[in-house]
Amino acid sequence: MISDNLYIEGVFYFINQFDNLYGDDFIKYCIEKNIITLSNNVLCFNYVGAIVYANHLIFVFPKYYKNLTPEKDDAFDRILLYLDIIEKAEKRVSLRLNENEAYYVDSENPFSVYKKILEYYAEFNIYKPIVTRTTNSFEDRIHWPKTIETFHPIIQDNRHIYLDIVSEKNTFFKNHIISELQKFATQKAYHDFGKYTSIFEDPNLDYVNILEDSGSDYCLYIIEQALNVAYADNEILILNLLKVFINNIIKQKSNEIELTGTNAFYHVWEIALKQVFDDKYEVLKEIIPFPKWKYNNSEYNASNTIIPDILIPEENRLLISDAKYYLPQFNNSTNKINKQPGLESITKQIIYKQILGSTDQFQQAELKNSFIFPDSDNLQKDSLLKNNDLKISGNVSFEELPDSIIDILFIPPCKLFKTYLANVKLNLSTIYD
Repeated sequence: MISDNLYIEGVFYFINQFDNLYGDDFIKYCIEKNIITLSNNVLCFNYVGAIVYANHLIFVFPKYYKNLTPEKDDAFDRILLYLDIIEKAEKRVSLRLNENEAYYVDSENPFSVYKKILEYYAEFNIYKPIVTRTTNSFEDRIHWPKTIETFHPIIQDNRHIYLDIVSEKNTFFKNHIISELQKFATQKAYHDFGKYTSIFEDPNLDYVNILEDSGSDYCLYIIEQALNVAYADNEILILNLLKVFINNIIKQKSNEIELTGTNAFYHVWEIALKQVFDDKYEVLKEIIPFPKWKYNNSEYNASNTIIPDILIPEENRLLISDAKYYLPQFNNSTNKINKQPGLESITKQIIYKQILGSTDQFQQAELKNSFIFPDSDNLQKDSLLKNNDLKISGNVSFEELPDSIIDILFIPPCKLFKTYLANVKLNLSTIYD
């Protein structure tokens, strides 16, 4: 059951829990892929997304989730959201990734296929293949080539008159193997996935496990035969979905591991912020100066310069934002902070401000620095991000340097991602108006 296989990135789990469920090969594979970190018989996921292994459907949520209660939190609605996000973000994978980081995108993963099967049923009901039967009725469609070949006409007034004909009639085959397979696939999709979402209702279909009765190979053969003569888009859609459904079941029965996710979710966070707040780094990078080296009375240009995450120019203002996939913890009793960005992140933003402020374009502009974190206390997913969700919660600075202030923003992550998928843009500069 999928609801027993939900985990959170960065949370520690005892290894014996995983040995009992998935086995040693699963853990070794995940360590090799930099998906799991293991130390002292405790492991944690460095990964967000789906894992399919040995009949297990596993999903790892981003680290800003504090706990998961599938029935209460609509966890599976969120799974669909994250699969869509990761698939879209993967298209911008050319952005900086570290050496052992990767995207694994499989549009045929079981979660997505289950969703499409249930959506198909909700729109088209059960697919009933059309079977063409031969008849001799004038009420049906006359097959003239066969009629001419089979029967002799009566010739009257130079006209050919056929008293007997070959005709064809299309009928729906209600209990066709493909219809039975779709019933099985639809009910399994609901049982394993749909009932944990707020989207789908129970189809309540009478079905048999047609894969056990007829065998996977035979079912795939029947589907291929049907695809050869199918022409309607909805026919082709369900036939291909059932084909993928069978292949997924075959894979799940093996020990093959399939991934749809990323071990660089910080990158997804950055990409979403860039798009929603209309980052202009690609436009402005031409004005950013490079460091110059001097040696023996000669000058040498460095090959690299600063690369801010997000640059938002306004008429007399420049916003310099750093996408931070961190969950800082503020302890009121000790006035200490844990899990915050390191000192190098703070000094880097200060340097960004100084360098950009020295350019001709922004010498007279107001420059604002900010860190943008996910808000782990606001995981609402029912609406898009609005301007009133954008608020400065505080700042970090060296008190001796008034120009070192970096504002702190906490953004509701699910709202941000829905806004990202909807291709809607917001003006972050309104927080300073």
